[in-house]
Amino acid sequence: MIVTYGKPVNFTLSTPFSAASWDHCVIKCYQLDSCVVAASPGDPIDCQLYNVNNIFLVEKLESSEDLLVAFKVENIQGVCPIGDNPPTFGDGISHVFGGPDVTYTQAQGLAYCQTLNATLTGLETTDERDFIANSGVTMLGPDYPEFAGFWVSGMRKPECYADGWQDISYCTGTNLEQFTFTDNYLTNLAGYTWDYQQPDRNSNGPWANCIQMWIRNEAKFPDEDYTLYPNGASDDAV
Repeated sequence: MIVTYGKPVNFTLSTPFSAASWDHCVIKCYQLDSCVVAASPGDPIDCQLYNVNNIFLVEKLESSEDLLVAFKVENIQGVCPIGDNPPTFGDGISHVFGGPDVTYTQAQGLAYCQTLNATLTGLETTDERDFIANSGVTMLGPDYPEFAGFWVSGMRKPECYADGWQDISYCTGTNLEQFTFTDNYLTNLAGYTWDYQQPDRNSNGPWANCIQMWIRNEAKFPDEDYTLYPNGASDDAV
């Protein structure tokens, strides 16, 4: 959790929590999968917890305001990432759900996000791609055997897998126009960078119509060819 001075200014819902201290408030948010922000005055403590996709903007303040805010982030750099960009102060929050013993189909992933009043995220920028990919490596842990796929927003349009799809220009090659995206916050698709020889459509049998992100631990498996198969690259999957 990243703690600084600030206050939520654009949100739809907060949940009060009876905390004995600010640390208690922060820890409670950390323990809840759906919580991404905790906030409270310094004294007296009035802990408010904010779930993913219920909070959109936090205003940064000076210490004299005595208003505390904590962000849940994945950070493997060893340097405090506070700044003007997500997931600290900025325009959005991304949270990675999963684990070494958890599996979701794409439909289950979509449904789980909906239970949290959240959106299956797209990849707006390469910075967002890298943040999610590195968060995935951390979440899977050092004992994960090799690689995994995490679902992101993107489903192939019906005309792009129906008979005659080859004759539709945007259905061919790596053109992302062949997909629809449930993440309505996307303004560009720069974070979608395809894995080698992807997308491969139905080359392995059934049509692979959903987009996933590959999570690969480059530090643990340094001998793999990460030029062709980098951490965070996209793939169409079943």
